[in-house]
Amino acid sequence: GPYRQRGSRIIGFVDPERVDVNYVPSDLFVGHGFDLARMRLVASGTQPSLEPLIVHWAGTGRQRLWVAEQYLALRFNTSLKEGICSSDAAAAAAASPPQVPQARRFASRARAARCC
Repeated sequence: GPYRQRGSRIIGFVDPERVDVNYVPSDLFVGHGFDLARMRLVASGTQPSLEPLIVHWAGTGRQRLWVAEQYLALRFNTSLKEGICSSDAAAAAAASPPQVPQARRFASRARAARCC
């Protein structure tokens, strides 16, 4: 269907003007200088922040980890080090990786993760 009016009986579509599911700040705000306000990921003055479902850090190169840490700290008051699990649950998850039945295994397990 036409832009913003796609439809299907099987698949649900989101309006990309209302919800940006895969937000790539480097595509939209060239020359951001790794400044989260210039990426529109944190509020600045009277400019509110955008609230994407997913931030895709493509184009940030070696600054990827640093800028992601800054984003978590400023937007959610957390860090990659703190995580979302208690230290006991995180240790247990690291000690026993998720088991995937042989019949359901697809490609590599590079992105397999488990949390509390």
